Amino acid sequence: MSEPENQTQPEGPRSSDETRLSPERQERASADLARELLCSHCEQRRRGQPAIRAQEFSFRGEAIRLEIPVLVCAVCGADELDPTFGDPAELVYEEYQRRRGATPRAEL
Repeated sequence: MSEPENQTQPEGPRSSDETRLSPERQERASADLARELLCSHCEQRRRGQPAIRAQEFSFRGEAIRLEIPVLVCAVCGADELDPTFGDPAELVYEEYQRRRGATPRAEL
C-alpha cells in the first residue's frame, strides 16, 4: 500500500468506488464526541474531536478510497486514526475482493 492522502470528506454525490462506513462503524466512531488521544505530533495526551477523512489507498495497482474516522488534536490539529475503527487495511482488502466478485469473509 502507498501513503494515504488525507482529505476532508467531499460534499455532494459519491462515486461508486468509494467505500462508506457502515452504520455500526459510524456509531462507534461518534459515540463519544470528544475523546482522549495520544497525539503523534504533540507527543502528549490531548483531547480529540471526531471527524471523517477520505483517504485513498493503492492495493495491487488499484485505487481504493475509504472514509476513515479520525480524532483531530484540539491543540495542533493533527489527525490520528480513531482506535475504535480497527485496521483500514482490512477494509481495503475487503473492497478489493468485493470489486472482483469474491464473497466477503464476513459472509463465509
